Amino acid sequence: MNKVINLHDVHDKQWLNQLLIYLKRRYTLISATELESHIYNEQHLTNFCHITVDDGDRTFYDVVYPLLKQHNIPATLFVSPKIILDQGNFWFQEIKCYDELELKNALSTYLGVKLNMLRPYDLMHIFKTLNLSQIKGIISYYNTQVNQPDVESYNLNIDQIHEIANNSLISIGAHTLNHPILSNEDNRSSEEEILGSINGLNEILGYNIKYFAYPNGIPELDFGSREKEILQSAGCRLAFSTIHIGVSANCDPMSVPRYYVSKGSIGSIKLKLYLGTYWQYFRGLRIKSEETARAELRKILVTV
Repeated sequence: MNKVINLHDVHDKQWLNQLLIYLKRRYTLISATELESHIYNEQHLTNFCHITVDDGDRTFYDVVYPLLKQHNIPATLFVSPKIILDQGNFWFQEIKCYDELELKNALSTYLGVKLNMLRPYDLMHIFKTLNLSQIKGIISYYNTQVNQPDVESYNLNIDQIHEIANNSLISIGAHTLNHPILSNEDNRSSEEEILGSINGLNEILGYNIKYFAYPNGIPELDFGSREKEILQSAGCRLAFSTIHIGVSANCDPMSVPRYYVSKGSIGSIKLKLYLGTYWQYFRGLRIKSEETARAELRKILVTV
């Protein structure tokens, strides 16, 4: 079955090398342009795999990019022009070094929610329930309450992104400006995040960006028809979700499915890719858990 896989924050060179060797043996590894042609019925391909990498953190340059070049494998990298130019971090990179208890205290105070109501929930589920303005406010408030050292940038710089973009193996796509959950944003903010990232990369790279990856990427939970329409109007050709199914002949080009494979043994990844659509059932249990938690949290936040 045809597949797109998704990598994040890969530190282990040996693990990635083993994965790439397996993928080369099992699939025809294609470029984003070839995937686009297949989805729009301009070219019929079989038994293929396309590799995508989200966020543009430094592990891409240090770990992933050298191995892609070594194996001559094409891939698509999704980045934020704002993060590249500011040499800052996404909110989830910023908070990962924060003290969890102190952060939940800050969330409780800032949101006006009793701490015991937030304690049962995973921090990421809480943050994924908030809009970007709330996230920025909480991070700012936390830093006024806790003597938190500055966090250095985890991400690619402008010279690195130019070097990568000049390699014909790598396609560059947009990934919003600040990595919000787009469904939590109002119409104006969602449009600014999407179009700002596309237009910003157009300016940095000097050509039109055709590809986009939704933050978190669960259809209907993290994005919907509003985001698809914005992207289509902007001339986007492919937008990628994180639903774990193969790329079928009638695939929606504004919700191209991807398998997340950044963790686990090579054996477990082989099983995941082998099971194909059936894996989505098991993963659906985790998605349901996240969906349920976020629905409960929305009710809690509405009542305060």
